[in-house]
Amino acid sequence: PTGWSTSLLSFLKLTSNENFFAMKACFIIASLLAIASTNLAWARTLAETDSAEVALDGRIVGGYTVDITAHPHQVSMRLKDVLTPEESYSHNCGGSIYSTYLVVTAAHCVMGNVASEYQIVAGANEKRSVNGVVVPVKEFIIHEQYNPNIYNNDIALVVLGAPLPINNVTIKAIPLADKPSANGAISVITGWGSLIEGGTSPDLLQEVKVPIVSNE
Repeated sequence: PTGWSTSLLSFLKLTSNENFFAMKACFIIASLLAIASTNLAWARTLAETDSAEVALDGRIVGGYTVDITAHPHQVSMRLKDVLTPEESYSHNCGGSIYSTYLVVTAAHCVMGNVASEYQIVAGANEKRSVNGVVVPVKEFIIHEQYNPNIYNNDIALVVLGAPLPINNVTIKAIPLADKPSANGAISVITGWGSLIEGGTSPDLLQEVKVPIVSNE
């Protein structure tokens, strides 16, 4: 994809057994809505003027509960709680498994944060569950052209400190798009975002279908 550095492409070749360039068209709105967001489901409010900032809203309004086997690529990114016991973590954002050592998420989720304070939980329906597979985070690689004001290129790679045990049932790499999706096409988003405006986020994994909307 345009904008990724040569060093990043080289890194991906070394850390994944899959062909990274098969992802050439996956970083489109359809895939990003499914894999990279606050609680894995964010709503973008785009203003009419070029100077206006984009507001993020971690919601998955109209969603319904699904089992992790319906979306085994889904992971919970959990951040260490500084005001609680040392080993206490809470859900911070969602992400999707790309390979055994790589997860894809939104850049705004990890920008300015310390990778070692995160852990990834895979194979779990509940955002507070400790029954899934827990792996440490080694590094964040943020898109070099990420714009935090308008959220262009809002994507990042999460490099894991241990491999995910892919079983293709509850833990599986996401099948990515191989061509651009049309504006207005229906996509599926999943995560633990709040179901109503101002509401609390659910404990169980949610799914909702939404149309793709261009930010241009």
